[in-house]
Amino acid sequence: DGDGISDAVAIAEGFSEDCNENGVPDECDLGFAGDDIIAWWRFEDPADLGRDDGPNGLHLTISGVGASAETPVAEIPRTGDEDLGSSSYDFSNRLTTLDPDRQLSLVDTRFTAEAWVRIDELASDASTPAQRQWLFQRKNPTSDGRIEWAFLVQAGNIHEVCRYGIFGSDILPTGRQLAMVLGTGSATGTDKWCVMSDLQITDNQWHHVSIGWDPVRSEVRFELDGVVDLQRFENRGLNPNAHRFAIGAHVNETGTWNQGVRGLVDEVRIRRGVTPLDEMLDRPYVIVSSDDDDNDVPDECRESPCIGDFDGNGVVDGSDLGTLFTQWGGPGSADFDGNGVVNGGDLGALFVVWGPCP
Repeated sequence: DGDGISDAVAIAEGFSEDCNENGVPDECDLGFAGDDIIAWWRFEDPADLGRDDGPNGLHLTISGVGASAETPVAEIPRTGDEDLGSSSYDFSNRLTTLDPDRQLSLVDTRFTAEAWVRIDELASDASTPAQRQWLFQRKNPTSDGRIEWAFLVQAGNIHEVCRYGIFGSDILPTGRQLAMVLGTGSATGTDKWCVMSDLQITDNQWHHVSIGWDPVRSEVRFELDGVVDLQRFENRGLNPNAHRFAIGAHVNETGTWNQGVRGLVDEVRIRRGVTPLDEMLDRPYVIVSSDDDDNDVPDECRESPCIGDFDGNGVVDGSDLGTLFTQWGGPGSADFDGNGVVNGGDLGALFVVWGPCP
């Protein structure tokens, strides 16, 4: 539910109710309650474009970035919130945060970064730095060897300057592939390494993109509109640091901003861990329980005159059968025989009491 406490612990300690015993807090059964996030920039308010809606207050400083009313969706599938605006970039524009507490220094642990992007100027080939488009970058005005981590939505010729290794895609570079860049801490700009994806953006439409960084498994999970490309790497050195984080552009060692996104960015969200695909912002939140009486308690938890009448309407019927199937394979209030799993035995028990309650 996004409160920073494991749901299992919250239920066991009594911080969250779980009346139907399905291992999910009741408020999450009834609708989206929240995700555990590090930062979430929504770009909703043109007067406060860099506001962080996450818990850490990582508000962004604006440098040339504009507000746009164009959005990828009318409503965010995961949360049900209206999508009111996006941010607009042109090569050197950017949003930055100094991140004093190093909340975004993440290469030592698993994390996921996602956003919607619409690229208005696609890379024509993989021959020059000008074809690169950096979506995220953690780095100060210094050598590219001191990048902590970065995500490109158009790789350009980045593969030509990763002296410590190029991992991932075997396809001929097109300039349009997704890529992740890691620095070693060196003062030499080419002392970095890259993980290239087979996925690439080839049109000027909105796309949902993400990276899931996993240093334990030595994997990067690239995602484009729900399509996953898992690429492995050999760790050639990492550089966790206190550098600033930027959205939309790259800074070189002279302090010049360049190689940025040419287009729109919306709903940037960063979470710890490799986020399951069904918890991405572009995936709808599945509501498990109804609350027809608006008492903030799942209807199947209402007192009933008979077993199996989860919604308390006095009849064991199709609605109750649906409740049983939503709990299938796990614990729940439909576990009539108490074996810890809702399965065929419980289904049979439901049909035994089918119909009006006695």
